[in-house]
Amino acid sequence: MHPRSFPTVAALGFSLLSLSALAADLSPDQLLNKAQAEQKAYLATVKELVDVDTGTGQAPGLKTVSALLVERLKALGAEVTTTPADPSAGDNIVGTFKGNGTRSFLLMVHYDTVFGPGTAARRPFRLDSERAYGPGVADAKGGVAMILHSLKLLQDQQFKDFGTLTVLFNPDEETGSSGSKKVIAELARQHDYVFSYEPPDKDAVTVATNGINGLLLDVKGKSSHAGSAPEAGRNAAIELAHQM
Repeated sequence: MHPRSFPTVAALGFSLLSLSALAADLSPDQLLNKAQAEQKAYLATVKELVDVDTGTGQAPGLKTVSALLVERLKALGAEVTTTPADPSAGDNIVGTFKGNGTRSFLLMVHYDTVFGPGTAARRPFRLDSERAYGPGVADAKGGVAMILHSLKLLQDQQFKDFGTLTVLFNPDEETGSSGSKKVIAELARQHDYVFSYEPPDKDAVTVATNGINGLLLDVKGKSSHAGSAPEAGRNAAIELAHQM
């Protein structure tokens, strides 16, 4: 994982603007000022998350962070449900907020990382003048914290101009979301807008990106005697090569 530059104020401000759909009483400059005031608390949350190992499949750390996220969502007023992300370790966490508007928003990101046990102890969270460092600081614990603090900013403004605002944290993205892809697809279909807080390669908002898919192709050959009737046989490996 490369160390990540943190234009935190701008990112928090944009996140708040996106969720409020420009409908809040505050101007963009005022929202940015609110985000500036939230920066210290945001970075403290990133540190708290990064300093726990949550590599995919590491049940103890995933359980610790899951409990933290459930507590934080409930403190923000969400109705929270958790379901095991079988066959993966950890829980899918869904927090739901009800507003008085009509549009529905889904905010989603994963809380697992690619790092092995003990990485957080060897490389704990740290800051310099421009960057934050630590396992998962960008991918994607910075995004987890971004969701939590964007929600706090909205709450501070008593903003309710949405029908439903749903948060999804999943624990197995780094290995293909085998235990969460179903709930992701179901929730996405139920909402008007979906925001993924996975970090892009550049400081930009991305509307499309690469994905991963899988295909199982079953090819059957036809047996025949190699000496007396080779032309009657069919080689499954050759056919598979043609299909690929």
